[in-house]
Amino acid sequence: MRYPMSLTLLLVSAISATQVSAGDLGFEPLDERGLKKAEAHLVEHDYRNGLKILFMILRNGERDVVRSEARERLERLGLSTQNIFQLEIEAMKSSELEELFSQVAASVAANARRDTDLYCAKQLLTSSLILRTDSEGAIKADIATKDTLAALKILLEYALGENPEGMRKGQAMLEAMGISGKKVEAAKQSIKEDKLLPEVTAELIPAAAVVRLQLHYAALKDARDADDASPKRKVARQMGTALMQYIEKEFPDSSVLRRHNDALDFFRDKVAPGKVDKF
Repeated sequence: MRYPMSLTLLLVSAISATQVSAGDLGFEPLDERGLKKAEAHLVEHDYRNGLKILFMILRNGERDVVRSEARERLERLGLSTQNIFQLEIEAMKSSELEELFSQVAASVAANARRDTDLYCAKQLLTSSLILRTDSEGAIKADIATKDTLAALKILLEYALGENPEGMRKGQAMLEAMGISGKKVEAAKQSIKEDKLLPEVTAELIPAAAVVRLQLHYAALKDARDADDASPKRKVARQMGTALMQYIEKEFPDSSVLRRHNDALDFFRDKVAPGKVDKF
């Protein structure tokens, strides 16, 4: 089908008008630099400019991956997929913008509370591990019930809540501690009865021990203390080895021990037959 020349020129003109350049928008190119600039505004709670840049990148970004990142950041700010799809920042009234900024501010505050709660829960679980050594250096471990239950309650509230990001982070943290599947019900029952059930303790003690192993491993890899005979490195090696021996002996079926990370693999090698260090 042939189109009149006037219609062809009109279509070309319309297409050209939609090709917005970074210079026309008055800020960095619509790529990673634009994302960084948006983030800088958002960190300072300048939601007007931060959102404006993200929407510009979403609508006119140079690459799919950059537009996708802009969308993800808008979602993390609490905007629904429908809002992201339909909103036109430039066309919104002042009252509508203020309502939007208030919504984003509330979402940012909720995210900060969530991250603080989850961090506190992790610290509670880590510090709740009580280690005792005998005269020969062997370790026995216990876990403080009150702090552990408080941490479990926080994590379960997020893991079983309605906020997608809170659910994702809470579930990931619990899974890393061996609490998933049927053990979720055991954890809920522990909170209800105000005491740790054996199947929960059997996962949490080795999980907390692995966190300690990571601290010992970090001490051994600290470039600022290169002297292998230094007290810090000697204690880290000794305690890490004894702790690994303990959890392999007492909790051989723990799901945590079936995983791999640098600290676990390092101390797992240390306690292999014929390799246990003498101190």
